[in-house]
Parts: sequence; C-alpha cells; structure tokens
Amino acid sequence: MKQKTKYGIDIIIILVLFIGATAIAQYYTEFLKESLDNKWGILIYFFLIIISEVIPPINALPFLPIASNTFGWIDTALINICGWVIGAI
Repeated sequence: MKQKTKYGIDIIIILVLFIGATAIAQYYTEFLKESLDNKWGILIYFFLIIISEVIPPINALPFLPIASNTFGWIDTALINICGWVIGAI
C-alpha cells in the first residue's frame, strides 16, 4: 500500500509540473521563441533528453510543452526520438 501511495504522489507531481510548463509555455510564448529558438536552445533540450535517459530520476517530460511551443512539434518529436536513441545506447 505504501508503494502505491508513493507512485501516486510521483505521478501527481509530474502532472503538476507538466501542466505548469504548459501554462508557462503559453504565457511566455514570444519570450521563449526569442530566447530558445536557436541552436543553443535545441542543444540544451537535446542533452536534457539524453541525460533523462541515462539518469532515471531526472525527467524531461515537463519541458516537452515548452520545447513543442518553441521549436514546433515536428522538430521537438525528432529531437526527442534522437535523444532517446542516443541516451539508450
């Protein structure tokens, strides 16, 4: 029972972070596009995805809405897939 409660709290925390990141991405759309829509923003997100694959406690899911809003959903999908593959190797 204790283990199920811990997993439930973890899921709630991730959902709150995901919803918060979505709200931030919508509210600061122009600022994020000006700041992160370049090669450094893409590289930082790419390495964050790789690190999240290598080190399990780190979760990059809350950054997904920000990246999708900033880079576009197709570019974000390709960055995620490449990061997952490289992180898994």
